[in-house]
Amino acid sequence: MTVVDPFSGTQQELVPDFPGLETIAQEGIHYVLGANTVLYDSSLNYAIYPRLENDGYAYLVFWDLQANRILAKIRNLAKSFDYDPIWSLDQNQFYVAVIDKWDASKPDNFVYDFFSVNKDGEVHQLTDFGAIFDNMYIGGASLSPDGKKIAFWLERGSAKKQLAMLDLDTKQVINYCIPGSYQNGAGSTR
Repeated sequence: MTVVDPFSGTQQELVPDFPGLETIAQEGIHYVLGANTVLYDSSLNYAIYPRLENDGYAYLVFWDLQANRILAKIRNLAKSFDYDPIWSLDQNQFYVAVIDKWDASKPDNFVYDFFSVNKDGEVHQLTDFGAIFDNMYIGGASLSPDGKKIAFWLERGSAKKQLAMLDLDTKQVINYCIPGSYQNGAGSTR
């Protein structure tokens, strides 16, 4: 990937050379985050990428490019990672949904929850849907223009997807019961 400064015309090639990076060439179920599999912050000092670990799970790795080290990892209990992280407006943290509760004896039941990771590598769980439900899917999410809420598609079991919102200050989730769907990154359809 090449980054071009439109004002000066300078170019910088970003070579995704991270330990254990999952790539399109591997063509497994672990392929995520689009064609490049790496999501950078606007300063290009930090990167988020998927990595398959020895335990068989895909992890989302938060990498400090200047220090050349891992700041944090979040395990996804699925065998692949299919959710795009969202950078905060100030680029000091990102938000991501992962499957953090899953029972192998009930493979169709899993629970996604939102987490935040800051540039100090601190991971915070923002929701705990597993305390109430045994099957919860979080689909396509967007950060509000003021950066204080995340709108997302929520699906409980076999129910239709509904629009919900997570308040990042209070950690409260409101289900607006507005039906819709999320399909392959295409956003809402009705």
